Amino acid sequence: NQFVTGFSIIIDSLIDNSTIIQDFVFSKEIVTTTGLKPAHPYTFSIRFLTKVGSTFPSSKKKQFTTAPSSPPQNLKAKDITQNSLVFFWASPAIIGEGINQSDLMYNLSLTGDDGLALEILTPHNEASFGSLSDATNYEVKVKALILKTNTTISVYESLPAKIKSVFSSPLAPTILSALPTEVELHAVTIRWV
Repeated sequence: NQFVTGFSIIIDSLIDNSTIIQDFVFSKEIVTTTGLKPAHPYTFSIRFLTKVGSTFPSSKKKQFTTAPSSPPQNLKAKDITQNSLVFFWASPAIIGEGINQSDLMYNLSLTGDDGLALEILTPHNEASFGSLSDATNYEVKVKALILKTNTTISVYESLPAKIKSVFSSPLAPTILSALPTEVELHAVTIRWV
């Protein structure tokens, strides 16, 4: 429409009845709003801004809950072997109001170049994956979750930490025995697979 110049996103808190209104120039149909609280339920609606005023907000409000925390930090690998990887990370820098560190669970997803895909859910800041292929590239991501149980289970999750790419160690070479003709006075032929 040639009269529409922008739009407003109207975000209402379902806890403290506060409202955030953010205006945008009509140049894109996807925007990111800011200033929201972690682990907080909201609804939002949209209204158009025109040359002669604004429209009423959209009649249907969409509900969402923000992530419970910022992503876990400093994802690192340790104890790398040919068939296992151990990862550790730091807790999120920001955790929502009313959420304790002990309320968080961590979901780790591992995918390998060999097609392997594994997931682990743990309350700890460390997890290990075993039965892996040697000399294979694996990518792992970790995100923080909070599980709320009322009559149904609701899962609220953070964005994942930066994906970490790690190679499992190659198998050690197997040394083959030298043949009698390969052992000399000052030399030996060494073979392995």
